[in-house]
Amino acid sequence: MKRLDLFMPPLSHYSVLHHFTKKLYEAFQRTHVQCRLLEAKTRDPAPFLKTLLDDPPDCTLSFNGLLPDEKGNFFCDMVQIPHVTYLVDSPNHYTALTRSPRTVIACVDRTSVGFFHGLGFSKTLFTPHAVESDLSVSPDTKRDYDVVMLASNMDYEAQHASWRKKYPKLLCRVMEEAADKALSDITTPYYQAFVDALDRQVNKSADFDPEQIDFLVILDEIERYLLGKDRTNLLQNITEAKVDVFGSSEGTRGWKKYLDKKRNIVIHDPIPFEQALDIMKHTKILLNSVPSIHEGAHERIFSGIACGALVLSNENPYLRKQFIDGESLAFYLPGHYENANRRVNEYLADQAKREHVVHKGQQVVAKSHTWDHRAAQLIQELPPLLTK
Repeated sequence: MKRLDLFMPPLSHYSVLHHFTKKLYEAFQRTHVQCRLLEAKTRDPAPFLKTLLDDPPDCTLSFNGLLPDEKGNFFCDMVQIPHVTYLVDSPNHYTALTRSPRTVIACVDRTSVGFFHGLGFSKTLFTPHAVESDLSVSPDTKRDYDVVMLASNMDYEAQHASWRKKYPKLLCRVMEEAADKALSDITTPYYQAFVDALDRQVNKSADFDPEQIDFLVILDEIERYLLGKDRTNLLQNITEAKVDVFGSSEGTRGWKKYLDKKRNIVIHDPIPFEQALDIMKHTKILLNSVPSIHEGAHERIFSGIACGALVLSNENPYLRKQFIDGESLAFYLPGHYENANRRVNEYLADQAKREHVVHKGQQVVAKSHTWDHRAAQLIQELPPLLTK
């Protein structure tokens, strides 16, 4: 692979994808691969198309794109240039991509690779989130925030209540069982937990017809339930430390309603990613709750550590291999939130201990988890997938 074009996304929640695109582009510029950063203007796409087609690259890449148009056509197939979709969200939102012969899917969760393999799609690879290599902070920076969570609220109680209105009792039972399993067993992704629970129910009930289930809608609802429940329970169980929460709310019950009795929690409006990085630089402990990632890593872990915050994250097998609990990262287990509260208090009370963990974590991140590492991995692993 000698030439690669990156596409700037048209939209991005909190502007995260724009930031990722820019930083991965800068990382590729430090390699032997020639790289361009292109952006299609909605009202005038002609310059974008001319630049791309007059001098086509070996492949193109974008975060969370490109899905087919309303007629089912893929841009990469129309221009006959392979496209790498670097997913930062769950795979159940992007199954349509498997219909394109020129699409390669990069996943931030290793279990997502297995998800696509189960659909008969093999042009996929595991590439976790990352952080720019030059992200750092002065050791003299004042850390005004004790504990911070940067995450959207999912109204999981309303989500759960809606199941009983929309779905048969047996299916609700399957969904509940899958959600409980995914939260209690860090090795089982929620979609596998759903399939396993569904198989058991089908074997028990002859009246249960799996052909009537819209699997993708169900998986999306279970995922949102998991995120909402874990984040809310984590915050509700931090009882002494002051916590500042930045993020949007969905549903009838937002962060303020879920946490209205928590006098130690301050709710803020959502902020763009660049501002979030600045908040991290002034934070002592950063909370990371993404239980839908079962063998991978979210950018908040790497960004938070690079910004000098101690990250307290839900654990998974991949993170266990990358970091040592209490040495370079701190873990909590869903369902054992009292331990998360204890660890928050422990690290706030001992600055030297907290800074030791941050320093060791920064060494891990600098060694293995920058966008330069992801660019190098893509250069090595993409060529055989592009020619499949």
